[in-house]
Amino acid sequence: MRAYGWRVRLLMSVALSAISASAAKSAEAPPLQVEEVIVTAERREASLQDTPIAVTSISGAQFNAGPPVDMRSLQYLAPSLQVGEWFGKTMVTLRGIGNDQVGISADPGVAVHVDGVYMAQRAYLSGALYDIQRAEVLRGPQGTLYGRNATGGVTNFITRDPTVEPQGYAGVTVGNYDLVSVQGAFGGALVGETLLGRVAFKTKKHDGYTPNLFNGQRYDDADESSVRAKLKWLAGERLTVDLQADYHKAGGFGSILVVDRFVPESGPGAGVPIPTFSETQGGLVPYGRRAVNHNDELHSFTKAKGVSAKVTWDLGPATLTSLTSYRKLRSYLSYDTDDSQLPLAKFDPADERTHQTTQEFDLASNGNGPLRWILGAFYWREQGDASLLIGQAPVLGGNLPLQAKIGSSSYAVFGEATFEVSDRLKVTGGLRYNRDEKKIAECFVPLFCSSDREGWDSLTPRGTITFQPNDDLTLYATVSRGFKAGGFNIFGFQAPYDPEKVTNYEAGLKSQLFDRRLQANFAVFRMDYSGLQVFQVANLLPVVTNAASATIDGVESDFKARLTPNFSIDGNATYLKAQYDDYDFPDPTLGNAVVDVSGRTLTATPKWALNLGAEFELPLEGWGRAILRGEYSYKSRMYFRPTNDRSTSQGGYDLFNARLTLVPDAGHWTFIAWGQNLTDEDVYGKRQLGAGAYGFPVLSQFLPPRTYGVTAQFEF
Repeated sequence: MRAYGWRVRLLMSVALSAISASAAKSAEAPPLQVEEVIVTAERREASLQDTPIAVTSISGAQFNAGPPVDMRSLQYLAPSLQVGEWFGKTMVTLRGIGNDQVGISADPGVAVHVDGVYMAQRAYLSGALYDIQRAEVLRGPQGTLYGRNATGGVTNFITRDPTVEPQGYAGVTVGNYDLVSVQGAFGGALVGETLLGRVAFKTKKHDGYTPNLFNGQRYDDADESSVRAKLKWLAGERLTVDLQADYHKAGGFGSILVVDRFVPESGPGAGVPIPTFSETQGGLVPYGRRAVNHNDELHSFTKAKGVSAKVTWDLGPATLTSLTSYRKLRSYLSYDTDDSQLPLAKFDPADERTHQTTQEFDLASNGNGPLRWILGAFYWREQGDASLLIGQAPVLGGNLPLQAKIGSSSYAVFGEATFEVSDRLKVTGGLRYNRDEKKIAECFVPLFCSSDREGWDSLTPRGTITFQPNDDLTLYATVSRGFKAGGFNIFGFQAPYDPEKVTNYEAGLKSQLFDRRLQANFAVFRMDYSGLQVFQVANLLPVVTNAASATIDGVESDFKARLTPNFSIDGNATYLKAQYDDYDFPDPTLGNAVVDVSGRTLTATPKWALNLGAEFELPLEGWGRAILRGEYSYKSRMYFRPTNDRSTSQGGYDLFNARLTLVPDAGHWTFIAWGQNLTDEDVYGKRQLGAGAYGFPVLSQFLPPRTYGVTAQFEF
């Protein structure tokens, strides 16, 4: 708190001084305003400042501002967002709500959509961030319009559509660790002005950040390629058809896990590090370093592809939209699990395949009357299979072959309406009914097999009052519910776990001050969270239990300010008090003895977070202009186990980024020099306690170290 406080005081003093000085000169200078942002958070276009939801919009320009952007980058652009990676799967936590499970049967706690299509598997997300028009991060449960697994919130990515005029760009980025990334897009009219097309692509390749001491190889590398094609058919004045196909492939190995010893904080061995299984067998493990010591060769790849069709029909009083999609995914992993130079244990392989189908119909009112409404129906179905061979499992003295098949489906109907009581007062109400069904069949080959199925129903309402005393101020109060279905813990051979439910009580303020030079938004909320699905590895197999209840209290703020024609600042800050209210946690490090963790902090949830940016534009006489931007981020300590052990946590940290953009007057070029994590901080994006059979190793995934490079881009 003390460390955070001086940052806030410094920010406020600088910002208020600059704003006051700018305001005093407003009569002499032409008006400067923060640019208006349009979002579709409520399934129709509206100004960000008029939308009664805690939402952050990230422009497409920020995705093309230099270094290659992935999901982990977004956590420094939106309040309450924490993103890590685990074996190629993106782990998103928002306002303290996420999911640590990585199997194909696991549902995320934050729903992600790309062009309206729900992405059930988190391995899809690494290929989504190119040719982006904007991203929207909706915080808090979005149980009415989005529904499925939106307990923590929703992240929407909207890609660029085809245009009538020829348009496109091409860019190349090079940097340290032999980074080479190429991306571009081109499109325009194909047949008259009725059939439009656009193709976008992205490749990224770099050497690994983490050395393997055994053979000199490097992991945390990248070898990715993605392509997306879009067709827009303007079939008439009232009918539009959008078709899309995409493909993504990721090779290399991607995120590697480094190892450290676990240090118990209670019990007979308190304070004494536990040696890992490899160490007891004479293995050499590079503890606490960005390094590994694997004797087995590691392999990993992900392939994802999908198609979608969106039909929009303007019926006059209302617009009917149909969105149909099909997606297919395969991920493969071969991994040395003993973390040493000895041939003790490995995954060889872990192979997962899934395919999903979605269909959604929306009927939304047109016009600007006092009543606006939307009705919808949603269907989602997914099937998958997984196989896992745990080679030379220590507790068995031999191989542990596992196989599983899963099936999931979800059906929903929903509606929401907003009534304008007056020009300044609006009331919104909505309700969604959802039915989730799941089944699983899994085998420990050839000894035994088991199968099960279960279903859950939910009603998730939303009620909001919005008051706008003037055109520059929006006040809102909302109550909403979110629901995440129960499920089956793949390869856990346990009974189904229960659903999660969350109720959010929130009040917010959105303001535009000083002739709209300053945009400042705030949200205060309390979330009552029950049935938390908590994942851990017990002896050798995964276990999921439900915590009874938790409470999340928070304050979020974000701002943008144009201080002078050439200088602007922006940022966001978060305070979260996320604690278990009632949870008897079975701790495997204490022989599964029950530990009361009531009052302890939820996982992957820093209490304080602060992100600041400052941008200065300098005209270069007779040549063009230069734009210098600096960024600072701070996060306080995060815990990754309900017991809040410090040896499985990430301490508070600071990050600094910078970039210099040169824009010549002549031509269509942009040149960018950039640096990320300039002080080369070692930051864990995700940590997890390993199996007791391996000595409870602390497995950790690092965020990237210091990276730097240059980008050149040509637009036409």
